Amino acid sequence: MTTAALPAAAGIPVASPLRDAYRGGGRGVPLWLVIVLGAVFPVVVIVAWWIGASNGSLNTSVFSSPATVLRTLGDLISNGTLFSALGISLSRAGIGLLIGIAFGLVFGVITGLTRVGGAAVDPTAQILRTIPVLAILPLFIAWFGLSELSKYLIIAFAVASPIYISAANGIKRVDKKLLETAKVFDLPAAQTIFQIVLPAALPTIFNGLRLAVSLSILLLVAAESVNTQAGLGFLANQGLTYFRVDLILAIVIVYGVLGLVGNLLVSLLEWVSLPWLGKKGVR
Repeated sequence: MTTAALPAAAGIPVASPLRDAYRGGGRGVPLWLVIVLGAVFPVVVIVAWWIGASNGSLNTSVFSSPATVLRTLGDLISNGTLFSALGISLSRAGIGLLIGIAFGLVFGVITGLTRVGGAAVDPTAQILRTIPVLAILPLFIAWFGLSELSKYLIIAFAVASPIYISAANGIKRVDKKLLETAKVFDLPAAQTIFQIVLPAALPTIFNGLRLAVSLSILLLVAAESVNTQAGLGFLANQGLTYFRVDLILAIVIVYGVLGLVGNLLVSLLEWVSLPWLGKKGVR
């Protein structure tokens, strides 16, 4: 019997991730409607912003109009500045994210699988996750200098906590029916852990991953605010130096788009990785 058949054997319905992506309560929700509803609030904000800038309600010297911001974005794209800065920033966020995920998963698995491991790891992990990341940024700079390493590590420090918590909690809450099914088919312990326990904990781990991706973008802003000569943070600092609010707002929009794209990619990865996950919630 293959491990793919184990969820069905345990009574878990097999679902198509793309088919069930926008289903709720037995009623299908069209993709176009999801997109329209999600765009309502941003469109209202942009329209209000545009009207305020046009009729003078907003001081455009400190709150540039949407047309000016779009023009600045167009210039950044046309001269290649945006793509160059975006590549540098994404590499920093990506490397820091991968380091944080690795540490969070390793210690989360140790805590979730064994009580001894949890007793040894969890107290320290709980202490570290309550420390404000921005408070230790000066320490990272003092210890590792103004190099790229300090930027990677500050992102990794923030990312590791949600991954650790989600992995540990997900493993602790694995349905015992799955373990009983593994015993029925006489699966070895290692196979039970890596092909049943961890996959069963993936829904919870993906929740932590979604938060981790958002944190990697947030901490990228902080990491690039200190002595950075390239990247999105450098462009934002240039806008602050020369009081170019349009440039700052353009970079803020890029950060927001990065967060949205990151969340969509994690959701897509979740759908692809968990084809056996049935719809148990209200949506």
